[in-house]
Amino acid sequence: MITRNDIRLYKAQDNTDNDNGGGSMTGVEIVDGEINNLFPDISRIDTVNGDVALRKMFPAVITENTDIYYGAHAIVRSNPADDRVSVVLAHTNDPHDTRIQAQSRVESYLSLSYEAIFYLYGNHVEGMKALTFLSRPENDSPEIGEVYVIKDGVNTQYVRVQGVDDQEVILSHSSGSGFTDYKRKLSVVTITQKLEYDFAGSAFNPGGNVSAVNTYHTAIANATKFYGTKTLTEDFTTAQTGLVIDSIHQQLVPSTLQQTPMVNKQGTPDLNVLLTATDLNEYSNLLPTYADKIATPSQAWYPKPANNYSVELTTGMPIEPGSIAPIFGAIDDGSGVMTGTSYGFSARIDYINGILYTKATSLVSTQIAVSFTPTSIATVPAKFTSFIDITTLNNSLVFVKNISPPPSPASLRIDFRSGGKWYRIESTGLTQLGGDPDIGVGAVAYNGDGTATISVTLGAEPDVGSKIIYTWASAWGYKSLVGDYDPHESYEIQLPLAAENINKISLEFTYNAVVKAVWNGKTFTTVSGNGGINAVFDSATNKIIVSEFVYAGLVIIPTYFKYDYDVDAGAGSEYTPQTTTNVPDGSGVVTVLVGAMASGDFYISYPVVMDYLGASTTFTAMVNNVGQLFSLSQGSTYISLASVFSSPTPTLSNWVVNTGAGTVVFHPTDGLSSGIKTTTVTTPVYTEPDIVVRVPPEDDSGPGIATPPVVDPVSPGPGLPTPAPAPSKLKIQWRAAPPGP
Repeated sequence: MITRNDIRLYKAQDNTDNDNGGGSMTGVEIVDGEINNLFPDISRIDTVNGDVALRKMFPAVITENTDIYYGAHAIVRSNPADDRVSVVLAHTNDPHDTRIQAQSRVESYLSLSYEAIFYLYGNHVEGMKALTFLSRPENDSPEIGEVYVIKDGVNTQYVRVQGVDDQEVILSHSSGSGFTDYKRKLSVVTITQKLEYDFAGSAFNPGGNVSAVNTYHTAIANATKFYGTKTLTEDFTTAQTGLVIDSIHQQLVPSTLQQTPMVNKQGTPDLNVLLTATDLNEYSNLLPTYADKIATPSQAWYPKPANNYSVELTTGMPIEPGSIAPIFGAIDDGSGVMTGTSYGFSARIDYINGILYTKATSLVSTQIAVSFTPTSIATVPAKFTSFIDITTLNNSLVFVKNISPPPSPASLRIDFRSGGKWYRIESTGLTQLGGDPDIGVGAVAYNGDGTATISVTLGAEPDVGSKIIYTWASAWGYKSLVGDYDPHESYEIQLPLAAENINKISLEFTYNAVVKAVWNGKTFTTVSGNGGINAVFDSATNKIIVSEFVYAGLVIIPTYFKYDYDVDAGAGSEYTPQTTTNVPDGSGVVTVLVGAMASGDFYISYPVVMDYLGASTTFTAMVNNVGQLFSLSQGSTYISLASVFSSPTPTLSNWVVNTGAGTVVFHPTDGLSSGIKTTTVTTPVYTEPDIVVRVPPEDDSGPGIATPPVVDPVSPGPGLPTPAPAPSKLKIQWRAAPPGP
């Protein structure tokens, strides 16, 4: 028979805490009762600083008979006498793994989760313990005690935050014709362990992170099971089905506690909440239909590798959830997330600050005008709280709770504790909770009776004895006047705060017919339509203050309203058009005299004949000072370059600038034919005023030109435009670009 003396423990190849410790089984037995037979004594240094010792051992049955072995179990029969020392057992299921592999499994109690709102700023080298992160001023900072993941595609490191120092800074960014200042929050974070790798963080960009380094939150993974011994806090009898112990947790790694005093702090924060057009006490099911929208001026949308295919679109005012007009097929359903059908377009919406954080999966150069219904915000205390006590009877992952009054959009927070760590789930819009299933997700249902039902699925089971805490703000007692305001009530439109020399401001509204007015420096003067707009522009604050809309002598509420403006770099920055007629030589080459501007920035426009939708059509082509085609138009109709050419920036192949002679020599179509797509595609077109829009170039080395915007395509015919031979005469218009900063 097999006795207890036949079950023995054997050492591994390397019985140390080196990285290659552990390994395969040896024939060296661990003798029972022998001092230090597995672990060494605890040194004075380890007593002060802490230490983790891992040892691998192999149980085996050694007999000379063939009796059947039915199995065995291993336990920690008693804890160490020193309560600062803990012992647990774990099984790696690998008879040959080393200590570094086992360490990885122990550390995998946390896994990579969703991307953080802050990002690594500047270069960080191996050995640093102070990291610098950048975020918008209103965003949350890294939290003390939290673990984050820094990843650059090659190297990955988990870092635990020991301290955080926040400060607000002003950072400048080149806008092509000058510099624009932006407010950002700079967080200097102290971590518990040094960086193990070099990480090349992002330079500042208004759109956010433009580097390959990303920062992520972590979530509990529970990849390894640990077994230990705990002390009973209540007597246990054989008739009981449950027992009470001091804790279900055991310490794995050394840690310290740090006390941070909180002086004159509110129990709950003040929140900016949206005053929705719909009374949430009476709202349920479908989103309301928003008839009255305004449109922002067209904004350059140029996702590219340099900005990580990310572009911010701003509205200058809060957005009513669910009111944004479709963009590339993406619908705003009030959740705070939009997903489109073209260019891989997606967006995360900040309704309160009026910002769309957009991304694409391909290189695109176009413009977008955001149409939406504006709303108002009020700063109110998050004075409503509720909770659910977690017991052994109700512990689960899914919880449903009814609350009143209903929460305002983006104001609900749910906090829960799991594994001794607190997690927070936040509402992102009107109905959606959370963005990462590893932390938790859920939904808000407005019941129409002054209550809302909150359903949430947690990423991990909450700790027994803890609480799930609900905190929210409500706009109860407030009313939005947007869409239902006194026509004599004034309201404001905030243009970019940091912009200088704003001019060419125009306002336009529709009420039976279109009325347009422009700012002349003193008042808004009507230039078209039977009416006017009583408004002023405050250059000190960059605000348009609208008092009333007048149509046919009556003060009205318009059904549609939009505004537009331009920003110049100062005196001498205006484009100055000059026109000349040039005759191509026998090979179709044209020589244009541009004078001293040959050494600077300029662009040239000229007619070119193409076969377009089966017909010979004359277009106006526009190229910049390096021969790059950036616009193709017919009258006020623009053609998407990306839909016609294999590159959104087709370039003439024979383009020579002679700065000494002040000339440009080129063939109007060389290099265009080879770049045309050979497959049949939809050719989007749109109608827009004939203007040139300046945006920052990709390398920020000077002014650049953006291609005109693209909106929903019209029904195309077969084929694509094909350049024809150069005409016998070219009427060429060229303009000087404004000087650089």
